[in-house]
Amino acid sequence: MFYRHGVILIDVKKALQIETLFYYLLKFFKLRLGIINQNIF
Repeated sequence: MFYRHGVILIDVKKALQIETLFYYLLKFFKLRLGIINQNIF
């Protein structure tokens, strides 16, 4: 029971890391898209 709880905590930490990674990737792409749009117009 204790072991399973630890595994769940690890999964939550991994999920949060992946979520933050996607968030920063999204921000990065938005910035790049914004720069491209500024260059076009």
